[in-house]
Amino acid sequence: MRITDSFTKAIEDTFYDKELTLMVQTESVNDFGETIISITPGTTTITGNVRQSNLQEVREDYGIHEEIDIAITTNDDVELGSILSYNGQNYRMTSVREFDSHNLLVGSEWSSNSLT
Repeated sequence: MRITDSFTKAIEDTFYDKELTLMVQTESVNDFGETIISITPGTTTITGNVRQSNLQEVREDYGIHEEIDIAITTNDDVELGSILSYNGQNYRMTSVREFDSHNLLVGSEWSSNSLT
């Protein structure tokens, strides 16, 4: 069954009330040969429904094996590995799943000390 554009828009208007910022990633190599990733806020924002509790249920429902710190449903397209900032914390998207009516993004907390 195809979800109509008007229904998708109604979902967005009703549930997608949180704003997240897509961070711009810059990679460099230091004098020791280590790859350093720096991030800065980009101009792109997405809106979505953010879930930071009961994530074990999300993992079980979608067969996700790694630990996750955030689940986001949105109509926006986000690439796997992107870093989104929400509420002062950065999250690397570790899974991106497309459904008829939305995209499900899940991620883990990310800091400049995190592994790439």
